[in-house]
Amino acid sequence: MKISGRKHDYAVSEIIGTVLLISIVVLAGSVVAVAVLSQPQAQKIPSVSTVTSIQSQTVYIKHDGGDALQNGTYLLLVNGNDLTSKINPPATWSIGETLTYTLPGTTPPSSVQIEYIGSGSPVIVASSSFGPAGPCTITTSASAGGSISPNGTVSVTYGGSQTFTISPNSGYYITGVFADSVSHGAITSYTFTNVTSSHTISATFATNPVITASAGANGTISPNGTVSVTYGGSQTFTISPNSGYNITSVLVDGSSVGSNSTYIFTNVQASHSIAASFALIPTYTSISPTAGPTAGGTPVTITGAGFTGATAVTFGGSSASFMVNNDTSINATTPAGSAGLANFVVTAPGGSATGTYTYVATPTFGGISPATGPSSGITSVTISGTNFVTGATTVTIDGTAATNISVSSSTSLTATTPASTPAGSAGLANVVVTTAGGNSPGGTGAYDYYVIQTFTVSTPSTVPTGATSVQYCVIGGGAGGGYYGGGGGAGGFRIGNITGGLSASYPITVGTGGAGGTNTGTGQGGSGIASVFSTISAAGGGGGGSARGGGTANGVSGGSGGGAIETSGTIGAGNTPSTTPSQGNNGGNGNTTSSHYYGGGGGGGTVAGGNAASTTAGNGGAGTTCSINSVIYSGGGGGGGYAATGGGTGGTGATSGGGGNGGVGTTAGTAGTANTGGGGGGGGSTGNGGAGGTGIVILKYY
Repeated sequence: MKISGRKHDYAVSEIIGTVLLISIVVLAGSVVAVAVLSQPQAQKIPSVSTVTSIQSQTVYIKHDGGDALQNGTYLLLVNGNDLTSKINPPATWSIGETLTYTLPGTTPPSSVQIEYIGSGSPVIVASSSFGPAGPCTITTSASAGGSISPNGTVSVTYGGSQTFTISPNSGYYITGVFADSVSHGAITSYTFTNVTSSHTISATFATNPVITASAGANGTISPNGTVSVTYGGSQTFTISPNSGYNITSVLVDGSSVGSNSTYIFTNVQASHSIAASFALIPTYTSISPTAGPTAGGTPVTITGAGFTGATAVTFGGSSASFMVNNDTSINATTPAGSAGLANFVVTAPGGSATGTYTYVATPTFGGISPATGPSSGITSVTISGTNFVTGATTVTIDGTAATNISVSSSTSLTATTPASTPAGSAGLANVVVTTAGGNSPGGTGAYDYYVIQTFTVSTPSTVPTGATSVQYCVIGGGAGGGYYGGGGGAGGFRIGNITGGLSASYPITVGTGGAGGTNTGTGQGGSGIASVFSTISAAGGGGGGSARGGGTANGVSGGSGGGAIETSGTIGAGNTPSTTPSQGNNGGNGNTTSSHYYGGGGGGGTVAGGNAASTTAGNGGAGTTCSINSVIYSGGGGGGGYAATGGGTGGTGATSGGGGNGGVGTTAGTAGTANTGGGGGGGGSTGNGGAGGTGIVILKYY
């Protein structure tokens, strides 16, 4: 209560009027104050305005305006009692200063007065009275989503207290509490104390934030769906992949937070989303091929599972180019690597799969032995080089696979050649050794296919496809032995090569052997016929001489000459017609002893026919080897002896060359071997000479 006093011009004893103004002021702790405006007396007294308040048992009197009062000029009366000595007043009580007194007991004071005593008679300059007060009301209100208790209009005893409890509904939270429109935050309880006036209290609520959780196929997230979270609270989510799967990503509000198995939202004040995705853990089944060259560049196919979305393929740590065909297949191209095993890794959303791949050094070619072989193949060869791999090495010759490959070491292998391609062709062929490391360089034209043609009758020779050269052995027909005479000479022998410029075909003539001498005419053996290849002619052998009465003892000249039968007979000359090198050799001399005649041997390709001795006919000369097939041809037959009366022996035909043996006594000479150009043996004293063997032409195209 506020009290003020004012001096009037009339007598002090006469009180013109008092105006009482009462106002209730709420101070800290719900204090009621009453202000009284006093009209001053006519006598001259101080004018004082005060504000008096009570809190529990304590009285507060504030000098709020007017004149200052000196200590000793006023009294403090509480319930009519002078308590000035209890308050220790200041020397001068002036505006803004407060007098304080606490009344003993529990009953609050009913009146407070300031009495002025400085002008003689005491004068009350300020007075406040306190009586019992009626109840106050507090009005409550709550928005949707919660409640305030008690609710509605709540009556509170004057000076009492009242507590209110604020509770959100399930799924809601408190957004604010307002007492007399003043915010006190999101509290759950509020208490009004020392209530001396009416008040209001209100609460507002909002729905709790929600977190929407979802999981893709092959895994779960817990909790799942729409999850309500207490405002400001936390929520943990657990992400679990199915067996055989991995977490590929966790997205929170659309942004990746990695692939962890748990995620915690803290201090949740707004709605969010969390989504998990999963992928099959990739597995490796096979790779084909399993090995390749260190240079890389090998296309491979990797099979397995979980490859969809693969992001990388590496071999030995080096990146490979790749293409995902589907979830179970990837095509890749190997990078370069070092020889030996290397891990390859496929990285996919679900993790990684690892396998092994072998890098192999490129093989090299050193040589092949033998370096030639027939076009029909089936020749065993040995190949040298490096980086051969046991069980994983192939060989091609002119593009066709060899067989029976056996790798004895990293530097040596054996194989069986295939037939040439096209069949029957000749010429140089490339040899390639292949491993997982690639194809060997350096085997260009390393192997030479050849075609051998052997002619025993006259027929044209067709040059094989691919042939650029030809090696030849041309042997003329052998001559016949003489009747009771010398051995027939071997057919002429021609060997050599034609390189380049081959025709598509060549005429071939195979010379026939000469007939053996008979007991008619000269008795000489017939000369053989020449064999011809292209322009190469091998003369027939010369016939053997005869001791027949009226016959001719001389041998006939030819490829190799025929042998004479008598000492006075002339040997047949070899190498007729003359060629270089020689086609053959001369026949041997005959021998006459006591009217018995021993014939000389026919000339052979290597040596001359043997001369007859006094009791022995001459042997046929040895034949010559054809380098094409390592067979010896052109042996002359021995001259016939007359052993029945002379005790001699017939000459022996050349065992290497097809010459016939000479006859003994009445025995006829043996014929020369067919297709060798061998000369026939001379007949015995009454025997015919043996016929000469036919010639032969052997060609080796390459």
